Amino acid sequence: MIYVSILLTILNIIFLIVFSNKYKSDNLYIKEKNEYYLLKYRLFSNIINIFYIFSSVIYYLGLYIYNDFFDVVTFIFFLIALASYISFLLIKKNIKRSHYFNKKLLSSFDYLVIISSFIIIVYGISFNKAINALFFSILFIANIFILILSFQKNKGVFCYKSSVEDYIEDIKFIKKIEYNKLINYIIYILAYISFVYIRIIYIEIFYLLVLLILMYIIFKKYKKIVSEQNRLYRSITILHVAPGIKYAFDFTRDLLLLKELFITLLLFIISISSLYGLGERAFMAISVILYVLLLYVRLSDRVYLIRYINSLNDEFIDNKRYSIKEKKLISFIDVIIIFDIKLYRLIIIDNLIYKSNLIMYDPEYLIEDLELRINKFDLSDYITIENKLYEE
Repeated sequence: MIYVSILLTILNIIFLIVFSNKYKSDNLYIKEKNEYYLLKYRLFSNIINIFYIFSSVIYYLGLYIYNDFFDVVTFIFFLIALASYISFLLIKKNIKRSHYFNKKLLSSFDYLVIISSFIIIVYGISFNKAINALFFSILFIANIFILILSFQKNKGVFCYKSSVEDYIEDIKFIKKIEYNKLINYIIYILAYISFVYIRIIYIEIFYLLVLLILMYIIFKKYKKIVSEQNRLYRSITILHVAPGIKYAFDFTRDLLLLKELFITLLLFIISISSLYGLGERAFMAISVILYVLLLYVRLSDRVYLIRYINSLNDEFIDNKRYSIKEKKLISFIDVIIIFDIKLYRLIIIDNLIYKSNLIMYDPEYLIEDLELRINKFDLSDYITIENKLYEE
């Protein structure tokens, strides 16, 4: 239980810092986006903390009823986690739902994170094996259901085996997700769990080495992206030289890879620490649940890149599906800052809200409108044409 209390205390402190900061912006869209995410974080935190408190109360009631050993140290860590949550609740922010962000607060990814948190809490509190197994079975099925449901809208990009026409030689990319390749992901997690179960002497050194290698790869990839972005900014603003659509695709693919590597690092730390903090059964359950989360991220990024190709080259667009062609004036430019990486997104406010893909430089003085291809049967399904942002 100490393991879970520490994780939750860290999470509450992060939320505490986020909510304590004051977010101001002259851009109305960015201002409302910040408020939307604060609402999301607050709901996210409440769900996880309430489940933790509820599970802990049941655990301590069980100790009292069966007169089991009461660990004072564990209870102190529980009180610390509880105090961190109460501190978070005491922050008063008058946040209202906005016009531009009226959609549901929690996404499929958020639900997967919450389910993963529930598994960590259940195994961390150490209920009996039957309860743990029941929770794992229910939550694993829920995870798979959410995973399948999330990609129903994009089922057209999935196939059993891709054809030659699906392979784009210039960018070394297949614009289909093959079902037979998904089996490899199952093999990867089984191999990972099986390897950990093999007790090799000084295996901790190997885990540390993997951790350091992952951190090094992430750092190198991050520095490369920052360097490329700086070079691109000088190229566009000073030399007025466009990078080309291949460059844009490669940059975006690197950016998504950096995100996947960072999430992999976090999940690796959580799963390995659960092995030593909670035991092998907990490690297996937590690793499987977290791997589903990572699989969702991987598939989402693949779908993003497949759709992004259509934005960069309209020859790939299915004109029968996206039969409506419109040009619309840009309403806002959204700014996304991740450490030193600054990205942009064009926002069009019409009857619906249309968003471009991530843009690697500030296009404020270079573009006034954006061409859209819209699905006439589903107006929320659209493609933004962005090749002119990267071509001469």
